[in-house]
Amino acid sequence: MRIKRSLSKGLLVALVFSLIPFSAISAQKIVTGSSCKVYKEKVGYKNKIYTCIKSGKKFVWDKGVTVVYQSPVAPTAKASTKPVATLIPEAGVACETIGTQHSNSAGYLECREIAEGRRKYFQLSNNPVPPPMTDSPESIETCRAPDARTEKNPGVQAIAYPATSALYPPAIPGIGKIKVAIIPIDFSDVPGTGSPSDLIDPEIVRINDWVKQFSNGKMTYEIQTSKKWIRAAKESSEYVWVHPGPVQKNPLAGAKIGALREPSQIAQDLMASAQGDFDYTNMKIVLFVYPKNIVNIWDAMTAFGGGIQTNKGIVNAQINATGAWLYQNHMPVWSWFIHENMHPHGLAGHAPSDGSPLNLMTNQDGLSLVLNAWDQLILDWQIPNQFYCISSNNLKKTEVILSPLERNEAGTKAIMVRLSSHEVLVIESRRRDTWSNGYPDYKGLPKGFYGLVVYKVDTSINKNRVEKGGFADFVKNTKVNHTNLFTENTGNIDLNWMIYEGETLSTNGISISLTKSGDNDLVTFSRN
Repeated sequence: MRIKRSLSKGLLVALVFSLIPFSAISAQKIVTGSSCKVYKEKVGYKNKIYTCIKSGKKFVWDKGVTVVYQSPVAPTAKASTKPVATLIPEAGVACETIGTQHSNSAGYLECREIAEGRRKYFQLSNNPVPPPMTDSPESIETCRAPDARTEKNPGVQAIAYPATSALYPPAIPGIGKIKVAIIPIDFSDVPGTGSPSDLIDPEIVRINDWVKQFSNGKMTYEIQTSKKWIRAAKESSEYVWVHPGPVQKNPLAGAKIGALREPSQIAQDLMASAQGDFDYTNMKIVLFVYPKNIVNIWDAMTAFGGGIQTNKGIVNAQINATGAWLYQNHMPVWSWFIHENMHPHGLAGHAPSDGSPLNLMTNQDGLSLVLNAWDQLILDWQIPNQFYCISSNNLKKTEVILSPLERNEAGTKAIMVRLSSHEVLVIESRRRDTWSNGYPDYKGLPKGFYGLVVYKVDTSINKNRVEKGGFADFVKNTKVNHTNLFTENTGNIDLNWMIYEGETLSTNGISISLTKSGDNDLVTFSRN
């Protein structure tokens, strides 16, 4: 009987608590007697319900009423098996821990930060409906600021449309069908075990899905591979490449290195071993995949190889090869592979804010592995109305619903405001979704991460990866003080790049607000 009475009491308390209309005023510290704003407003904080009361001429928080959270009780031989009600919050209710989720009939609730350091539950969908595209008031040509560099270094790579605006045209086209060979290579000292398909096939799925989404089907990789390991002519120590930049020292015990070789030499040797299984006609990209227990080859190889002699004639191709560095750090091979290929496709990359974990071209193993809107524009991969484009002189107060860049759906993915002959402001919606959910052994963006990012492109700046700053940089919001996010893979993330619901960023004469968020982001922007 004692157990039944306590369960009934728990049901009653949970029921009463669920009926109280909470406000999402704050996850800030509530102190009895401190000022509040809305008469009779109720807020849940640390197992108490506080009510805004009138004291003299002021509104203050009362002493609060303690509420007992009732958890389900596992049935025992002596306990009742009658289910116990559990507390499920409502959308808009204040919450404490960012990323906390609760399933409900409409999908799920998620705790996120909003303006003034407050936190509340957002109602989200398990299968979001794509928002309608907003018609762009001006042609995309308006927002294609041309390359205004007086010098063009790194030369072969573009920072503006078209990709051919660099010193030399791209080595690999960015449109059409591109032939790719993914060749599994093992060695007499490191024999492959099992089928290489177990390692390669999941990577191919990711590669194809990524290329399809971000090129909008304008480019495809026609991939050849093999279901068996192909034995190299020499031991693994003879396939360490001559790195043109800083060499990553092999930290693995027992590692040995033979004669260092150029990428084209390595490619010619290994492609000869595999020529019975591959057709190299018009081959543009080659990836050699080594066994995961490789020791002697530490640094992953990437270089454009010219004059490679094959049984199908001379091949000029982007040459990539895995290494222990990728495997030891549990890095996604597919994203590293795509990052390296995007350079010969024409992208300088490494901006905005080189090293940022929010773009595949700034961090090939970042938390979000998208291609940002500006890089898509350089390659001409966008579709009509995917980017909302307007000149700053023509801008009036406007609202646009942005679809998150990470989500695989149609929608307006970015807002671009042309500021000058060589400057463009870009606004994107970001959150944990398809391309930021993480991968085996590698975390993506944390739950509760969302908001807008703004970056400014200046095509007169001849910088990207090797110097502080660059032709594109995220714009920090100096009026907020978001706590930095620390992750094992990327270290600290400066969250002052983010605009949360209710916040406004003003930059370059443009005011940008995240008016309402949920599955998508409603953005309000205007001239100051």
